[in-house]
Amino acid sequence: MKEFMKTHQVYLTPLTPIHIGCGEEFEPTNYVIDDDVLYHFEPSKLHLTDDEKQELLEIIEKGNDAPFEIQKFFSQKSALIKQIAHYFANTQKSVADDWAKKVGNVVQIEGHNKLVNQLLIDRHSYISNQALPYIPASSVKGALITTILNSHFDTKWLRDTKYLELLNKVQKNNSSGKGFRDEDKKLIKDILNSYISEIINIDDENIEYKISESIKGVKFSDFMPVDNNVATQVMIVKNFEKYENEPAGLSLKREMIMSKQYRSFKSNLTLWNGKYDLQQLIEYLNCHFIDSLKAEMKILIEKKIIKKDILDNLLSLIENNKNIALVRLGKNGSLSKVITKLAQIETKKSKREREILPEATTFWLSINPNESLGWALLEFDPNDENIKLKDYCKNYKVLFDKADIIFKRKQLEEQKKQAIIIKQKFIEQEQQEQAKQQKLASLSGNFKIIAEKIEQWEKVEKSPQNSSPIVPEYRSLLELAFNENWSSEEKQELLGIYENKESVLWTNVDNFSLSGKNGKTPAAKKFKQALKILTDSLCN
Repeated sequence: MKEFMKTHQVYLTPLTPIHIGCGEEFEPTNYVIDDDVLYHFEPSKLHLTDDEKQELLEIIEKGNDAPFEIQKFFSQKSALIKQIAHYFANTQKSVADDWAKKVGNVVQIEGHNKLVNQLLIDRHSYISNQALPYIPASSVKGALITTILNSHFDTKWLRDTKYLELLNKVQKNNSSGKGFRDEDKKLIKDILNSYISEIINIDDENIEYKISESIKGVKFSDFMPVDNNVATQVMIVKNFEKYENEPAGLSLKREMIMSKQYRSFKSNLTLWNGKYDLQQLIEYLNCHFIDSLKAEMKILIEKKIIKKDILDNLLSLIENNKNIALVRLGKNGSLSKVITKLAQIETKKSKREREILPEATTFWLSINPNESLGWALLEFDPNDENIKLKDYCKNYKVLFDKADIIFKRKQLEEQKKQAIIIKQKFIEQEQQEQAKQQKLASLSGNFKIIAEKIEQWEKVEKSPQNSSPIVPEYRSLLELAFNENWSSEEKQELLGIYENKESVLWTNVDNFSLSGKNGKTPAAKKFKQALKILTDSLCN
């Protein structure tokens, strides 16, 4: 009897670069590149001087040229931007060089005078609150569903008259450049209803459906990075013809999860209701994706774009391990993601004309080095290290230390905080000094003498009572106040220094006391006598 629910731990190792888009781009006014590292930032958080803010406002008002002037402005602030950037990514040297060449400059003028400098970068899916890449569960489950459909097509549909009829019609329509006809749509419903979903509606362009209960019973959680050092790199990807001997065509820049990061992502697979077991799913994945890998690599090897040992090394990772599966994820690689013999790939025939073909006629590769895109290895419930896979990943190079960048930024932030604190203390001290000088200037007569003496004593280094200059000087001031017949207010101000335990007499004289051993010295006796005389004079 099958278990109702079973959960498996899954690790993912990217074998080649992977890009799964998130609908966002790195815009050239929101990033700079320095030393082959992209720093993504929020312009509103950049600390600009008033003059710099004014300069930026003037640039914004320049019309068509404004975007390029803004790029140039920010590129000159890279030191500041590195301090506030909230996301970092490696870049290929060719990407960094291209940015340095184009930033702030018009590269070409397209139709209707549209200015272009081609510095947009497709961004990989990321965890917004951690600024880390991840692999959505839907990408892996979508790949799995494709393998299930292909398996059913090969094992059942080709032995069924109605599916053969559909296949013939689709292939005929493909050859004429047309899509599905109305009479085919019911057959499509039957196929999907049988294996994957319940069709709600189907029209010329869209299929509306809900997932069947059997597929709902297969649940992946998102593949999350195992630590903060999982790396992405902005790479140039190029479009190559499959069957024509033409040079590489269109090129794009994409942020990709770097290949050969051993067990860098982790997920849980939960199987409900016993419809599928783990080994069955692994078999679906391997049967489909190993064939897809071989088919694509065969073309690449024949065109001398890659060497045969790359394919051999990839295949060796899957051999003799029943808990490992190959999968292809992310953008491009349509051959691996369709029901092979029912595929309808829309391609561009000319600027204004498109056609539908049974397969894609081009493929995309990352360059320097040339690598096929999107291949990954899934390991289910591994108990030990995978030595062969670890060896395959040994050539992975950490191009920059993200943790070190974050540590240095924190250090810099702490230094800034300390500098602000020190500056604030300095300002407060200056304000206190100014207030003191203003108060001193406003005083008259003997009040000014007292204030000046206190200011002098505050600068005296703390010392014992018998050696401190404060004690005899304060006694002399007591005698002066009596002999020159100061006013009651002036005498009271002077006596207040002794009566206030927080005054300079107590804080800057070590263990000041007029009792015990300290009070028996000749100096202490004279001090007490002067204090008594002045106090008595206030009572008379």
